[in-house]
Amino acid sequence: MIPASFDYCAPASMDEVMRAIEEHSDDFRVLAGGQSLIPMMKLRLSNPGFLIDLRLVSELDSIAYDNGVLVLGAMTSYRSIEPSPIVAQHSPILRDIASKVADVQVRNRGTIGGAIAHADPAGDMSAGLIAAKGVVTVQGPSGRRNLSADEFFVDAYTTELSDDEILVEFRFPAVGTT
Repeated sequence: MIPASFDYCAPASMDEVMRAIEEHSDDFRVLAGGQSLIPMMKLRLSNPGFLIDLRLVSELDSIAYDNGVLVLGAMTSYRSIEPSPIVAQHSPILRDIASKVADVQVRNRGTIGGAIAHADPAGDMSAGLIAAKGVVTVQGPSGRRNLSADEFFVDAYTTELSDDEILVEFRFPAVGTT
């Protein structure tokens, strides 16, 4: 199938993302890796009038260790998580999860933020976020807020994300630190 028509932008910064969200707040979706959204659009289960593609927002694609916490940007791909020495040292279970997600094509394009925002109860990263007692940082035009994984997931395919918010990063308490 072919998705319904839509307009598109690929902002390069969070400021540009927030402006696009404000401008199209009534009918937008965020495109991360596209592994869930694109098939839903093709089946016409999702028909946004405007897509905001996050692939150029480099600040959302990061892996860092910060004072006892592993921090992953929302646009970090499974393929980036899998070989990361930082992830291996501070959260080896996340590395293991990333290495077993679907197939190579999904691991190359799929992002942690896209998977968690989709909130598929069968999703590996969502279960990992809950098990690791992770924290989700979301941002909208009114600012950022942090939610525990338990607060973030409401039900199958349902989260606490407001209509004008996107996922920004995930914070996992580090294990195996020396």
